[in-house]
Amino acid sequence: MTPEKLGPYRIETELGRGGMGVVYRATHSETGQAVAIKVLPAELARDTGFADRFAREITALQKLSHPNIVTFIEPGEDQGYQFYVMEFVHGKGLEKIIAAERRIPWDRTVDLAIQICHGLKHAHDHGIIHRDLKPANLLITDDGTVKLTDFGIAKVFAGTAITATGGIIGTPEYMSPEQGDGSPITRRSDLYGLGIVMYTMLTGRPPFVGRSLAELVNQHRFARFDKPMMVVPEIPSWLDELVCQLLEKDPEKRPPDAHVVSRRLQVVQKKVALRSAPTIIEGEQTVKQESDVPRRKRGMGPATLMQRLMRAQLRELDEPGWFGHVFQRTWVLGLALVAAVATLTMFSMRSGESRRWRTIQELNRSRDEQDLGMLHNRLIDYLRRHEQGPHAEEVRRMIPAVELERARRELARMEVIKQMRPTSDPVSDLERQYRKALLQLWMDGEPAARATLTQLLAQENVSDHDQFVLRLAQEDLLSLDLRRAGELRAADKVVETRELLQRIVDNFADDVRYDRWVRLARDSLASLPEPDQSTAADTRDEPATSPTH
Repeated sequence: MTPEKLGPYRIETELGRGGMGVVYRATHSETGQAVAIKVLPAELARDTGFADRFAREITALQKLSHPNIVTFIEPGEDQGYQFYVMEFVHGKGLEKIIAAERRIPWDRTVDLAIQICHGLKHAHDHGIIHRDLKPANLLITDDGTVKLTDFGIAKVFAGTAITATGGIIGTPEYMSPEQGDGSPITRRSDLYGLGIVMYTMLTGRPPFVGRSLAELVNQHRFARFDKPMMVVPEIPSWLDELVCQLLEKDPEKRPPDAHVVSRRLQVVQKKVALRSAPTIIEGEQTVKQESDVPRRKRGMGPATLMQRLMRAQLRELDEPGWFGHVFQRTWVLGLALVAAVATLTMFSMRSGESRRWRTIQELNRSRDEQDLGMLHNRLIDYLRRHEQGPHAEEVRRMIPAVELERARRELARMEVIKQMRPTSDPVSDLERQYRKALLQLWMDGEPAARATLTQLLAQENVSDHDQFVLRLAQEDLLSLDLRRAGELRAADKVVETRELLQRIVDNFADDVRYDRWVRLARDSLASLPEPDQSTAADTRDEPATSPTH
């Protein structure tokens, strides 16, 4: 039911609706100001703490004042509705523009992206991250100005009833890998979203399209995409390179901030302009001018003499010597050809192993869904051809790990929430709990997922199928531990890092199933600085005592 009035604002028409609410056009009853009002789902009013969190976020957003950001006017609550008021923008959503035009020319894409960067930089400078950058949240005014909207609203929904009932916070097609695995969100997460928006403008589609939430999350974390130039060849290579860098899985490999991205986009514009500009060569111009003057016959000048001497020298060089005359004989060429073929055959046999190993390494780094199947086939082929090869033992260890990863992804693909594939039921209660942990890792973060996984591993006397589920749970816990160790190392907490890594080694060194994680832990331990021998104990273990006098 549409309310007729909210606070001093008269509701006029509905502008759009989505998972985070409905947007109406309204008018202030006293000033006549046209505004847009976003009304949030009614059940949020019953959520504990939501109103306070909502008010805090909107208050922070009111501090933003930039031509590329929709102005937030005020939050409000009336008749049980939570809402916030924004400036009304005359224009269209980028989502509708892409749907109508399918692809946006690269030069216009660059212009729009530069404006988006300006808005992002202003927000990031104020400590605000968008978290849900997508075409639907980008408005284009009638004069071509980009306006970013729904800044930081996704954060307001964290921990609400919507997450508990299985709703999606953020848009999976435009979600960064770190949002999918519960890692901290930074300004570079917004840059990943910008990369997907640019990719969509250039090609007419997002880089990843999946049938379920879990499939999309896995693609953002592991899959490769077609470069924009493979879809639209006329895109400048510099722009193609920048979009690919924005879509790096590792946030550290993306550009550092929106300002750097905007400068690189401006460089693309300048490079293309220079490449397209007509070039005037002074020498040619002089020759053309001279060609207009009738020439008179004259004797051989020094330039002509030098030219003829050089041609004579070249003819001498072209004449074969005794070595060249030998190779003009057919039987000599035949013997040389046989020797060359034999040499190439021996080289091919020796290089075949190296080439196959390089291919395996590339596929293993990718871990794309399609590449996993190809990787498994290449591993089997390597052992068939090089049973005693230098990498045969490592290949034997990789095969069960790849098979397990394929099975894991198949299990994740069957993951469902309320509105997604409701007929795909878990085989057992343990599998249901494991699916819950996967969703918690995406929506609620690491602590909730870790608690569920730990509870799973306490189960005893389980079926063969559930033994497999428990192994997946243990691997996920080990992965979380290794990530935690990385965070501790980044915070210079070397002692805690060492203890966590050593615990992994001590607990799982004798279990070949977890050899990969043990090796990673050992490698990380080896890279840690040596402990300070002058320190008797970790400061965390020292008793808090008053200084003696």
